[in-house]
Amino acid sequence: MRIDSTVVEANIHYPTDSQLIADGLRKVTRVGRRIRELLGDGVERLVDHSRSVQRRLLRIAKHLRHRTGRAVQKVREVTAEIARIAESQMRATSRVGQQAKEALAAASDQVARPVRRLAERLERTQDLLGRVIAQHRSVLRGEVHIPDRVVSIADPDARPIVKGKLGKPVQFGYKTQIIEAEGGFVTDYRGNPPDADALLPAVHRHKTRFRRPPWVVATDRGYDKAANHTGCHDLGVRNVAIPKRGKVSADRRRFQQRRSFRRAQAWRSGSEATISRLKRGYGLRRSRYRGYDRVAAGVGLAILAHNLRRAATR
Repeated sequence: MRIDSTVVEANIHYPTDSQLIADGLRKVTRVGRRIRELLGDGVERLVDHSRSVQRRLLRIAKHLRHRTGRAVQKVREVTAEIARIAESQMRATSRVGQQAKEALAAASDQVARPVRRLAERLERTQDLLGRVIAQHRSVLRGEVHIPDRVVSIADPDARPIVKGKLGKPVQFGYKTQIIEAEGGFVTDYRGNPPDADALLPAVHRHKTRFRRPPWVVATDRGYDKAANHTGCHDLGVRNVAIPKRGKVSADRRRFQQRRSFRRAQAWRSGSEATISRLKRGYGLRRSRYRGYDRVAAGVGLAILAHNLRRAATR
């Protein structure tokens, strides 16, 4: 078996703080207005701030053309203005949500069900918008690492992933481990674990599924970990072909120059072709689904179609 990771990009625009705040503001306003349409005058009327926010986004675009330190400061000031507008709107939509809950007791079942769903959606969106505003203020304080960073209001499960590509240093979406057996058949896939932590569970699942361990396990050096080498041997793998990271000892160099190791690594390089085929022909380049569960289902369907075609051609 060979294993490699790739990124299934989410169908979102490039996430900037100003645009994310504007997206969240637009969504909470839309949901709040929909609640008022269903419940009538018993719910507060919301002010539409879309034009004032759009003017500020255009100001940001003009400042960015100058590409100076002063322009960066201006962009942060305008983004702070958008954040203040969003916080004011969140207070108003919180009142709308509270009024909706109070009106549910007197509403008919036909109205209560959609209002309840909209109220839940409003709470989720307000939480996301609050997190985006907190992210923006963390950046202003100089914080570099922000855990569980929100990169989309429409797809909150998407994450920033650094893969080291020259054209795209950071990709936004879902990291996927592709596990492949002989003949080009993809036998397993998993999402979002770090490379080194994904290997032993994959070998264990392979052993359970096929009732015997793989003879060869070939990966790139991203999976190098002492526990992976010993764990694969304990599971019954004969040839563990994982290149060593960092400085290589003389004994390790001789081991990696063996014919069996080099042949396993040559076979491992074919996983790049499989991933490229899945991206070009089966939709793994960019997912049209939103949310982790839906994206995982889409990846599974793409792999099923790929395996069926491989079986048919054989």
